[in-house]
Amino acid sequence: MTLRRVVVSLVWLITASVFGWLYYRGTRPTAISALESQTRSELSRPAERKSSAKENQVDLGIVLAGTTKSHVFQVTNTSQAEWTVERTEVTCGCTVVDVKDNVAQPGECLRVEVQYRASSQSSTEKKDVFVHLTNGSVIRLRIAATVRTPIYCIPTIVPLGSVAAGQSVVGKFEVANFSAIEWGQVKLTGPDDLRLTASYRKNKTCPKGAVESWEIEFSIIAPDHKERSSFHGDWNPQLRLVAMGVDQQQTEFDAVVPITANVTYPLVAIPSRCVFGVLEPGSEGRHERVLLRFADSCYPSDVNRLKVEHDLGPSLHFEIHPQKSPFVELELWFDAKLATAGPLSGMIRVTAPGVPETLEIPVLAEVRGKP
Repeated sequence: MTLRRVVVSLVWLITASVFGWLYYRGTRPTAISALESQTRSELSRPAERKSSAKENQVDLGIVLAGTTKSHVFQVTNTSQAEWTVERTEVTCGCTVVDVKDNVAQPGECLRVEVQYRASSQSSTEKKDVFVHLTNGSVIRLRIAATVRTPIYCIPTIVPLGSVAAGQSVVGKFEVANFSAIEWGQVKLTGPDDLRLTASYRKNKTCPKGAVESWEIEFSIIAPDHKERSSFHGDWNPQLRLVAMGVDQQQTEFDAVVPITANVTYPLVAIPSRCVFGVLEPGSEGRHERVLLRFADSCYPSDVNRLKVEHDLGPSLHFEIHPQKSPFVELELWFDAKLATAGPLSGMIRVTAPGVPETLEIPVLAEVRGKP
């Protein structure tokens, strides 16, 4: 019995060893094959651009308009493959690229110098540069800058809002000095018809990057055109600001200060002129209608208080017809029988209570020569 047990044990041991060896032989090549396949795939794939986002962008801060500033990017190759630069691409002619080293091994830095030339106007700029690698990857580098002209107005366009025609309006803005010259004085000028007056005060604080800043308060007169066909009109005058050095000598720095406003008129005519055209001699003429539009605060409580005059003699007749506020209709007709032959021109003048100035409406007509 002992010998039989020994034989059975040996048979089980041999069987287990055979099955274990067959299992090992069948599984090991598969595992190795999968690992080798994965490795080959990774090595044959183009190297991906792996670098810190902070390395790929820079803010140059305040850059004076028209000047050049450069920065050297150092992008670390954190991939497992070599980087080789094939070409570079820029999105703006204001940037120039110089690659210091065309090759970067894993763990090394790719050094790319970018020169940026600021525009001539104040603005916030973002410019991209692309570095193309031979493996198909692309590295994007970005430069940001705040461009400032030597004279920088805040705001860049001064809004005055709604302005009554012929009335004085006050505006205010700040001007910052981004030049390297300290100013002793600033001066605001404009066309004579604006009747400009201005006061200046140097501020104790100034925007970041500026040498100094001034607060300017000014007053100008809104236009009051005799002919006007719209109740509101856009008004965009321009003032000129000049900086003076501490020795009272004018520097090379000056700037245009745009103004935007909307001029409102208490009374307008729609249309702004009355044209009867060519009339036959002896005819009763032609009827035309003009709408008088008042500002809400100027609408007359009694239209009979309107005063209408003209210089065309007995050939021109008119009637006043009240309409729904804020309109009043002025009906006109021209009697050619009472007019002399040839071209005629004249002016209708409307005066209304509460309206400071007389509204003038040109009238044009022509009567053919009598047969």
